[in-house]
Amino acid sequence: MTATPQPLQPKTTVTVVATRPLTDAQRDVLDQLYQPILGVAAYTLAVVLWRQVSLTPELQVSLNHSELLTLLNIGMNPLQEARYRLEATGLLQSYQNQPDRLPELIYELKSPVTSEMFFNDDLLSLLLLETVGERQFKRLKTHFLARPLNRSGWQNISRQFLDVFQLDGRLIAEPPKVIQTTKQELAEQEPAANTLPNAITTSTDFDFSLLVDILKRAYVDLDDIQKYRNVILNEHVLYDIDETEMASLIGEATDLVTNKLDINRLKTTIASQYRKRSLSEQTATPAQPQPVKQSAKKSRLTPQETALVEVANAFTPVTFLSKLHEEKHSDLVSGEQRIVEQLLDRGKLPVPVINILIYYILNDRGFSTLLQGPVDTTSNSWAERGVKTAEEAVIQIHEWHLEKAKPKQRKSYNRANGKRRNVKETLPDWAKEGYEPPKQSAQEVSDRNAEFKERLNRLKQRSKGDD
Repeated sequence: MTATPQPLQPKTTVTVVATRPLTDAQRDVLDQLYQPILGVAAYTLAVVLWRQVSLTPELQVSLNHSELLTLLNIGMNPLQEARYRLEATGLLQSYQNQPDRLPELIYELKSPVTSEMFFNDDLLSLLLLETVGERQFKRLKTHFLARPLNRSGWQNISRQFLDVFQLDGRLIAEPPKVIQTTKQELAEQEPAANTLPNAITTSTDFDFSLLVDILKRAYVDLDDIQKYRNVILNEHVLYDIDETEMASLIGEATDLVTNKLDINRLKTTIASQYRKRSLSEQTATPAQPQPVKQSAKKSRLTPQETALVEVANAFTPVTFLSKLHEEKHSDLVSGEQRIVEQLLDRGKLPVPVINILIYYILNDRGFSTLLQGPVDTTSNSWAERGVKTAEEAVIQIHEWHLEKAKPKQRKSYNRANGKRRNVKETLPDWAKEGYEPPKQSAQEVSDRNAEFKERLNRLKQRSKGDD
């Protein structure tokens, strides 16, 4: 359902806004891919609107439609048709203001999608093909899509970040407040328009087709359900939500007027409902965990670690995190849930490994809450080492404790070549507390004295010869 628009007049006032400036790459997509399907008037209208908002630092400008008619040199009907084309292709959203309020309309400019997303969209790519023909379509595809590289036989010798740049390890573990605040603001802001969710670890126990079948009977835009498929699967993995409950939550987060799914509202609703669960529900006996496969690595685990592995295999990350906080008599904060969601979004670590990572940060590292820095450092390290199971993650913790127990080394520089070398700070035996010289036999003492007298006589003879 859409609101009935008021008749457009030259004196109708409008405010044009944008959330971020148009980049050069987006302008290239607009010029090469959108222009053929928009037509001259609609394309020109998009360029003019972007140019107008770019003239102000706040990306917002107010004017009336007579000014647009002058800038475009067209009539009212072509202007309205051009606006409809921008709306249909996702480049513009038009809003009607409250009665008796100025401006009467608001035009929100939306950034063009990436070239990859454009070609992956059936409607946009089909319309482009019909407009420009197959030969031009292939030229555009070649222009925008990445060139494949054959890297067989190549050896990657690139330096890593910390190989080149030196940073204080304490700041890496706990970034300054201004960085943490910035990351939090970026996580909380409205996601960029026309972007697709990141790929995540697939969930095999969630029937997405069943979810779609349930929602077919509801007033929900099914295109949105497919668009946010990975986000929905993420929420299932995080909170163990089944298909029926997920359909109900999606219904609550859907706009009754537009039938569009508000994905941020869905995530907020799920997180809020989880926090409101009673303690009895949180501590209910979980389903019988799957027996952990025996392996050579598991034989190195203690009985307590084996139990930890079984729990890590049985719970979702947020439930696991919540139970750890219960044991510590502390509270689960929303920022921690966001960090866990990001771990799942990256799709580099399985759920049991994420649970062990949570345990490692809160228990072995001794942090009271999950912090982005230590979590990122550990997750990247484990992903590079190919950690795929909870048992392997526990072995990584073993290695961390062994590394921590090694004697500290001080770093010095070889002035000859400027290279850094490690020097172990060790004490000789005689300087250590409680040192006692080794006892010698009478024969060893006699032989040592005779050798000393012989060396002394040689020195005396050499001294006389010099004189």
